Amino acid sequence: MIDSIDTYVRTHGAACPVCGGRDLDRAPASIIPVPQSGELTVWVGCESCRSTWQEIYRLVDCVELSDTDGKPLEFAASRPN
Repeated sequence: MIDSIDTYVRTHGAACPVCGGRDLDRAPASIIPVPQSGELTVWVGCESCRSTWQEIYRLVDCVELSDTDGKPLEFAASRPN
């Protein structure tokens, strides 16, 4: 099962880690914020085999900073690479 989870993560959640089915349900109502870690947890279900699991999301970058009029802003703070 661990290899299946690694494959699932590496392929960005393209198919169920249990049966390989691609009919996955990620309901918006299942998004759970975890303020302490800054992560979001999302319940996912496979329509083929009925398995369920959680995906964990973490913010990794931010681009295209703009003002209230939608004009791009110069981002003065330095970003680590």
